[in-house]
Amino acid sequence: MYDIKKGIIAEDPINNLEIGSSLVFKLVTLINSDANQTPQSVINWDFFQGALMGLVIKAENEVHILGTAFMVAPGIALTATHIISNYIDEIKDGKMAIYCAGIRSECVELWKVLSIAYSPDDDISVFSICAASELPPDKIYYRFGITTRAPKNGEAIQIYGFREHSIVNCYDKVEFGTDIFASTGTVTAVYPYGIGKTYIPYPIIELNCGSLGGMSGGIAIDQNGLVIGIVSRGLDTEDQCGPTYVSWIINSLTKNITLQWPQGLYTIPTTLLSLNEYLLYIDNREALSGSTEEQTMYKIWFE
Repeated sequence: MYDIKKGIIAEDPINNLEIGSSLVFKLVTLINSDANQTPQSVINWDFFQGALMGLVIKAENEVHILGTAFMVAPGIALTATHIISNYIDEIKDGKMAIYCAGIRSECVELWKVLSIAYSPDDDISVFSICAASELPPDKIYYRFGITTRAPKNGEAIQIYGFREHSIVNCYDKVEFGTDIFASTGTVTAVYPYGIGKTYIPYPIIELNCGSLGGMSGGIAIDQNGLVIGIVSRGLDTEDQCGPTYVSWIINSLTKNITLQWPQGLYTIPTTLLSLNEYLLYIDNREALSGSTEEQTMYKIWFE
């Protein structure tokens, strides 16, 4: 069964902060799941406290959850590019708006996508997002940390993402019922140059677990709870055990993006790799030292 939470679209809530008050962006703690190779619904769906988000497209009176995104730093979220690729022109023309919706214990946390950085060379998009609903009561937002570690064959990786059940848009209120799905697989192969020039032409990790359509853009996390990749695509097999292909996250760290929220926090444009460690936790960012948007310089390392 799915639960129904409500979110009310609002202006930037930071504008209403009292002088002297502050916001906290807290890392999601270590995740221990009993999920297996077959995708299954998560019972404690509010565990991520809004850091895992449904990717919502809004056009006129229609609202749909297309996939999954997740927050990694104040005002920054990541997703899979193929989810939005068919809508890029409409988004640029203002005919569609993109929101991210994260489920918390008490509400739906809404974020408006302000700008997108993506490349045809991979399946990773970086979103600049702005809070579009009331501040959480504790003034704490949650985010995921990232690791640059190279995955090893045989290690366990967990993946999480959304699936839509129903969604209703009424004036400025958005109500939807959804499930978070999870599965766990082991790394069966790593393709640093992709698989073929047209099939998957970007760094990819192969897992022997299943995934569902709406899970695209979701997190792939290692045993330390750090994001190692982004769910890109899965094969529909009879046993629902995949494989699932995960975009290796290191390519996302050198994309230039203009960040606009919180106002005045970032020097624009910037890259995720250049952000202060207190804003974005990257395990061993030195492994990408010397990288630029045009070229990724990676010093391979294992745990």
